[in-house]
Formats: sequence, C-alpha cells, structure tokens
Amino acid sequence: MQQLRVLVYPCGSEIGLEIFRSLKDIPFVTLVGASSAAGPGEFCYAHYVGDAPWMDDENFGRDMARICFTQEIDLVMPANDEAALRLLENTDELPATVVCSSLEVARICRNKRLTYETLASSPQGCDFLPRIYADADEVADADFPVIIKPAVGQGTEGFHVVHDRATLERKLEAAARAACPQVICQYLPGDEVTVDCFSDERGLRYAESRQRVRIKNGIAVRSISLPDDTEAREIAQAIQDRLGPLGLHGVWFFQLRRDEAGAYRLLEVATRTAGTMCVDRAAGANLPLMAIWDALGHTTEPARQFDQVEVSRALANSYRLPYEFDELYIDFDDTIVDHRIPGVNLEAVSLLYQCANKKIPVTLVTRYPGTEDDLRGVLGVCRLDPALFVALIQVPAGQSKANYITPGAHALYVDDSFGERAEVASEHGIAALGVDAIEALLDRRQ
Repeated sequence: MQQLRVLVYPCGSEIGLEIFRSLKDIPFVTLVGASSAAGPGEFCYAHYVGDAPWMDDENFGRDMARICFTQEIDLVMPANDEAALRLLENTDELPATVVCSSLEVARICRNKRLTYETLASSPQGCDFLPRIYADADEVADADFPVIIKPAVGQGTEGFHVVHDRATLERKLEAAARAACPQVICQYLPGDEVTVDCFSDERGLRYAESRQRVRIKNGIAVRSISLPDDTEAREIAQAIQDRLGPLGLHGVWFFQLRRDEAGAYRLLEVATRTAGTMCVDRAAGANLPLMAIWDALGHTTEPARQFDQVEVSRALANSYRLPYEFDELYIDFDDTIVDHRIPGVNLEAVSLLYQCANKKIPVTLVTRYPGTEDDLRGVLGVCRLDPALFVALIQVPAGQSKANYITPGAHALYVDDSFGERAEVASEHGIAALGVDAIEALLDRRQ
C-alpha cells in the first residue's frame, strides 16, 4: 500500500483526536494535524500546522490549498460539521480529496430544519422525526415543554427546554436579533443514543448504536454499546434510502432520543466521525479507516468482534517541559519495577523505549546487592532487555547514588526516593524527577 498523507482539520477537536487515535498506528498513514489556534492537537500530531485558516476566512480555500501543497496531502478529514461543509465548498481549490459525503448531503445535515424537511419528503415517509413547529403560534399550551435549538449548530450548543409561551417568545425574539434561526420541536424526555454508521456504493454497511450514559459539554463521556438495536438500524436504513442517492457515504452518524411513548425520534445527522466512535474501534470496527478505504475506491467490511463495549472518557494530560534531556539516569526498585503489583511500571517502560527510539542513552542506577549477572537475571525475569541500558550501575548500601554517576549538563535523573533526587540535583545541578512525573516525560506525538 502506498503511503498516504492525511490532513485532519481542526485536529484539536474531540473528533480530531479520535481520528488521530484511529489512524496513528496504521502503517501506510502519515497524519498531519492542522489547527487555527493552539490546542491539544499540537501535543498529539508529530506533523502539525498551527496557522490553518479560520473557517470563516475569506481566503479559506486558498490557504487550505497552500497547506495541502506544502504538506503533500493526499486526503483531508474534516473534524467538525462546519469544517466538512467549508472543505467541500472549496474542493475545486484543494489538491487533495475530502473524505466526506457529498456537498449536498453536508449542507442538508448542517441545518437541522433542512435535515427534517428532506427526510420528511421521503416517499416512504420517516415516522421517526420529532414534531416540528413552524413558529410559536403553532405550539399549543398543552405542548409545553418544547425544545428550541439553533438550526445550524452541534451538540448541546444553544439547546433550551422551554416551559411556557412567554419564555419561548422571548428566546425566539433574541435569536432573531442575533440572526440565529431556531428550530422548535417536541420535548423528548427519554434516553439518548448515537448510531455510528458506514456506507459505501453498495449502501448501508454498518449501523451500531450506543447509549450516551453521561454527557459533559455535549460530549458523551460514558457510553455503552446497545447490541441488537433493530429500531435504530431501521432508522439508519431509512436515512440511507433518502440521503444515499444524494451522496451519503463513508463514515457518518445520527442521534436519537426516546419520546414519552418510548419511540425513537431523530435529533440530528452528521457526515463525519463522532468523538466517541472509539467504542466501535474497540469492538473491531475502525470507521475512520474504513472511510479512507472508501475514499480510495476500495470496498471494505466492518469486522466487529464484540457485541458490547463500554467506555468512560476523561481529560487527558499532555505536557511541554522547559527542559530537553539528552541522557537519562533511572532507578530500578519502585521506579521501573512496582513491587505492589508486582510487575513493571508501564509508564517507566514506555519512557525507556521512547529513549531508545530517540537514541537517548539510559543508565540504570540501582542498589541491587548481587553480581551484575544476577542483576541481568532480574531484568530478564521482568522481561526487560539489558540492551535498553548503556550501563548498569550498582551502588553499595549506605552510599549516595550521586557519587556513582557522571551526568552531563542536560541529563535527567528519575528516582522514587526524594532524598536520592535531592542529592543528585544538589551535586550535579540537573533535573531530578519522581515516578509520579514520568507521565510528563512521555512524548505522545505521532
């Protein structure tokens, strides 16, 4: 397979980070992240462009084309709804293929009112649509509460539950002054699910739903697969039947919520990767990768291995330290090896291999009392190759480790013992960190 350079824009969104995690280990893919502002993407993407144009820039197409040329991009993957629309609107200028549905479908899905109207016009009918009100006068007193949300928006942005007519009219007037058209629809009190989908020229190939158990800032931070969700699959097929002929293909998803009677009603459709498609990936179906194959004209089949997967998401830490080290001295007991498990400290081992990849020499410093052959045997028991270290330094009991090492000016020392770290830092004037700081040393860019 030829090497592909894939641009992700904007790469720091939750969608951009999920695309990164989906494709970073694919051998024939080189990822390039692009962003208009500083964000998490620069801590993930080894190839990073930080001056990408804003989506409302007048010269958006020209500037994105410049990035594609200079970075030798083959494919562009949009990482939010507006990005998908803007990239598709500028495909004539781009020297790369946008991995997305057609421009017509992107326009339909970008506007919820247009989405509902398009699906409602289906010859087969779409009885899963919520009740939509043309204006406040259509809402009867018995219909409250109702929902209002921007026609063009995503997630919970601008979402309001309105319980009375006065509040509804006030919010609609404010939205009109702000030139932000709203959609008024029935209140849906039930569970919310997302249905992750993949389509190609043969039609719908994958549709699996997951319940959004806990939502924070519009993002599902806890989700669980819902196997055998026949009702959701039937809705997926109905959407495919209506939008497929207009160019719906590749990776896409839609969201549903149950009404008072327990029936699914549609919230929105999106023509992109979802931030929590990691659930599908963990089950064996890498939908962003399948979208790449589809864009290249190849047919592919999902290979889901598990019916049910549950994920819990939280903030992840990435660091930039004001210190570049060119050699590492590291302790063994309670640093590389965690005797509480017992076993190796996985972050410490990651650091060792990171140093090996970057050609940074590592010296093991330990108080192990046996011979060097005995120490090598202990390393073998831990499945640690002695070749990871340029030297094995054994320090006698009662002696300071600071007296047995000869670090350069930009060396780094890692040890679980505060006293040992303090002596090394004082004697040699180098940075000395504890086991708890190892995560800050890991460079996760790929």
